[in-house]
Amino acid sequence: DPGVREVGGMVWPILLGSAVGKVSAFVIQLLGSYLEEGAISSLNYADKLFQLPLGLFVAGITVPIFPLLSEQVATKAPERVKATLDFALRLMGFLLVPATVGIILLRYPLIGLLFEHGEFTAADTSRTAWALLFLCLGLYAYAGRDTVTRVFYAYHDTRTPVKISVITVAFTIGLAYLFMQWLGVGGLTLGMTVALVINFVVLIWLLRRKIGVIGLARTAGSLLRVLGVSAVMGAVIWLVDWRLAEAVGATSGGYGLRLAVGVVVGVAVFLLVARLVKMPE
Repeated sequence: DPGVREVGGMVWPILLGSAVGKVSAFVIQLLGSYLEEGAISSLNYADKLFQLPLGLFVAGITVPIFPLLSEQVATKAPERVKATLDFALRLMGFLLVPATVGIILLRYPLIGLLFEHGEFTAADTSRTAWALLFLCLGLYAYAGRDTVTRVFYAYHDTRTPVKISVITVAFTIGLAYLFMQWLGVGGLTLGMTVALVINFVVLIWLLRRKIGVIGLARTAGSLLRVLGVSAVMGAVIWLVDWRLAEAVGATSGGYGLRLAVGVVVGVAVFLLVARLVKMPE
């Protein structure tokens, strides 16, 4: 059947891309083995927390927009494709930029509450928080890359994203090795983040060559607004958590209280300021 053959031809690059991603993760783990004891565990725990907002938000956006994009491509409506991409990227920013700020500021109580038990010590919490700091900086780039990739898939182009992924693996390994010389386990995650950003930017550039001017001015304006709102939210979270950290100890109860108060205050402040500046998202 011609349709089965077409799908078969599009599937193998995606499978190859998934395998390449695993190679990158394996090499990062290998590099971590040359650092201090516990570095590999810190990488694993940081990655689990990094995946949390991605699992909550990204799949919930990229999965339903894919058939929509496919329909728009099939009906030869490029302007609708561009509008859908703009909407998805703006919504990603509205959700993930404040999530990035919140996780970075509350990473110590978050890690302490979840993992600081038994042989997992305060030093392990500190090392995992260091890795998570740089990893979280790539949250939006990760989500944006997955979103733009879906547009290529809608155009039945599964090879271009995979080619870029293969090249990105080399960047990831090289940058991770370079940064680990100065930043240790944080350098490994910083290398991953920088490579993710490069991947996202290159895909945007290639998509622009494929479908013409995308018109991301609205997306950029939305990101600037959400960065400003998130900065206000972050300042309030930092102040509240700083005072709480002095009042409660480094115990599970203390970590839980700091995390709960920080999340509630952060969400409330973000939504309030977003309404005040009339963010359409």
